[in-house]
Amino acid sequence: MGITGITGIRLHGFKSFRDATEVAIRPLTVLAGRNSSGKSSLLQPLLLMKQTLEAPHEPEVLLLDGPCVHVRRASELFWAGDVPSEEWRFEIRTSSRPWEGNRYGVHEGLMVLEETFRPGLRAFRDGTWDAHQKELFVETAPVYSAPSRGFLELVVEPWENRPGTRASLVSPDWFLDILHLPGLRGHPQREYPLTSVRSRFPGPFTPYAPSIVARWIETRDARLATLEATLRDLGLTARVSAERIDDTRVEVRVGRLPASTASDDLVSIADVGVGVSQVLPVVVALLVAEPGQLVHIEQPELHLHPDAQIRLASLLIDSARRGARVVVETHSPVLLTALQLAVAEGRLEPDLLALHWFDRDEAGATRVHTAEVDSQGTYGAWPVDFADVAMDVEARYIRAAMG
Repeated sequence: MGITGITGIRLHGFKSFRDATEVAIRPLTVLAGRNSSGKSSLLQPLLLMKQTLEAPHEPEVLLLDGPCVHVRRASELFWAGDVPSEEWRFEIRTSSRPWEGNRYGVHEGLMVLEETFRPGLRAFRDGTWDAHQKELFVETAPVYSAPSRGFLELVVEPWENRPGTRASLVSPDWFLDILHLPGLRGHPQREYPLTSVRSRFPGPFTPYAPSIVARWIETRDARLATLEATLRDLGLTARVSAERIDDTRVEVRVGRLPASTASDDLVSIADVGVGVSQVLPVVVALLVAEPGQLVHIEQPELHLHPDAQIRLASLLIDSARRGARVVVETHSPVLLTALQLAVAEGRLEPDLLALHWFDRDEAGATRVHTAEVDSQGTYGAWPVDFADVAMDVEARYIRAAMG
């Protein structure tokens, strides 16, 4: 991969990010906050790049309406509040070399958390953006000066300013390698389309999981045992089978009982709880992810019992420790507390975890608050209101029940 580790994202003028905002990305990054506070918007510029590079045709500028991001008009990508932005910009801080020391007390294979250059994208508002006036281009070569200043900027600007320049995207492999799992992962099916199983998965990752499991079974891949052990630990099922029905379809069957390993006691994944079909692609993606690869998961706790959410935290930690960059959007106070517990118990180093809380000011601009976790898993002032909401509704219930 061209970029072995992303360490930060910086947005300015993009959607609700009115002000220049930088968000640190560590091996395990948690984005929390109220609905429509900007959590999903943080990753959308990267996903726009991903779907543009993956397009079967040549998009005019960026592929706005694609499988990962759905936008009808370019103007929807600009801050539209009190003073609308005339341009938006995003940059990603990266590391291009593996960490060879032991700075954070973790095993070899994790990435150094210092940037060596900053790829980015800059877009200008012109009111139309559907005219044939703009193209993507790279502004000269990357600058490898001091790490805090080094950057490679990929911009969108009038084509006439760069006559003869062709589109050339910085480190395209890294964007193409992003594993994206949206919050809506579909209903369980009795049959899934057969997909290609390679090292790269265009669009959202979800549709590939059944075919990957089928390939693991055919090749006796060791990750199949890890998958089954994980699903058993989550209390969902102890067996997973995926078989090709024909040249176009795959059937996924799972153990009828959570703890049964009998090979003849399987039912369609459509005949068990929805939680199995929702978490299966999450587990498969985390097992597929390689060092430096970004895994973006929206609501990993979807349809999971609180006990399963606690156990899911261990899977996220294991993937991050193997070197993947796992970014999780969550509304689960249980999952957040489980990560704090892992730090307090010594199963997760504080420096590998980033906690960001998103909210919006009176004008609607996104504000990001970062919590620094100590060795006890605690953090200082952070406007997370999960516990406050839970305690408030419990107190209201007690008052109502008493009279």
